[in-house]
Amino acid sequence: MTDTKPSFTRGLYAGAIFDAAIFPYPPTLEQRDAGEAAVVRRLITGLRALHGDLIINEQIDSEEKVPEAVITAFGEMGMLGLSIPKEYGGLGLSATAYARVFATLASIDASLGVLVGVHCGLGSKAIVLFGNDAQKARYLPDLAKGKMLAAYATRSRRRAATRRTSCRMLRRMRTVRGA
Repeated sequence: MTDTKPSFTRGLYAGAIFDAAIFPYPPTLEQRDAGEAAVVRRLITGLRALHGDLIINEQIDSEEKVPEAVITAFGEMGMLGLSIPKEYGGLGLSATAYARVFATLASIDASLGVLVGVHCGLGSKAIVLFGNDAQKARYLPDLAKGKMLAAYATRSRRRAATRRTSCRMLRRMRTVRGA
């Protein structure tokens, strides 16, 4: 039995490197989708411009909250619609583009990385993947623009019956209290 296809690993043992087995690397984002690459550059440039002006790390850390102005700016620039399809007002970025933008954001401020990661990766992505058409039409446009923030809550199963939780509106946001 002859093997007609060169094997990279077998070649290493034989002292030969078959470059064709591992190259070329996948095409870059710019080569795959120049339009999406331009959106990524715009977002990264916008994030860097906000850092130190609107995004003040020490303020976010000391006050333990993200200023409303930052959330508004993120909604306007598209940061809250990274994973939401274009037909619902989001950017519909690929995984590569999302990762490049997210890496820049997390390097600027980890708290903002958590905010966008939970909003785009857990909250709105669940609606994108599992929501029906009515739910997508109702929630995704507002989530993409930052008029709503997606979140989630978890709790331990232990002693769940003895816990009390309440929810009330405080300004534009709901406040959940309980343990």
